[in-house]
Amino acid sequence: MKRVLSRHDKILRTAIEANGGWVFKTASDAFCAAFDTAMDGLKAAVSAQLAIRTESWDLPDPLQVRMALHTGEAEERDRDYYGPALNRIARLESIGHGGQTLISLVTAEFVRDMLPEDISLRDLGDYRLKDLTRPETVFQLIHPGLPSEFPPPLGRASKLLLHSQNRKYPQLSRGLKSSSAFYSAPRNVWGQI
Repeated sequence: MKRVLSRHDKILRTAIEANGGWVFKTASDAFCAAFDTAMDGLKAAVSAQLAIRTESWDLPDPLQVRMALHTGEAEERDRDYYGPALNRIARLESIGHGGQTLISLVTAEFVRDMLPEDISLRDLGDYRLKDLTRPETVFQLIHPGLPSEFPPPLGRASKLLLHSQNRKYPQLSRGLKSSSAFYSAPRNVWGQI
């Protein structure tokens, strides 16, 4: 297992750093990274998920990693970040499934007009996340090389059914497509893996 975790860490660090990000915290197998832009965070998440999916793991089942992207302000202290944006991404990441990348509404708004042709965002609806007063509109990253079908979000998230019928963009994308814990602070985008 030590070799598997070492390879997992190398894949994540490589994807984060290759896309202009930096890891500011690790805990066990979790990584927290920051990026200058939301698109850099999204590219890192896609790169990491694809690398993990195609890696040959010496395990009975393939390794799957859940990820989340959120953009917001945070306070930097001692090479770490603090604040509500980090609480939100931690809650967002906690409701994901292995192999799934979830994205907050604010991050979706930053990237939606710049999405590469092979990436789209599926609107999963509004959720109340544990200990947060404001609900979050949750999107799932869709890429042809990654799984796209997952069970409902995990944990204590509860779906709000209010205005989901009136949404203009059930799937944010650029062009026509078929459906098949990063953060942002002073240097703007956050991720949690």
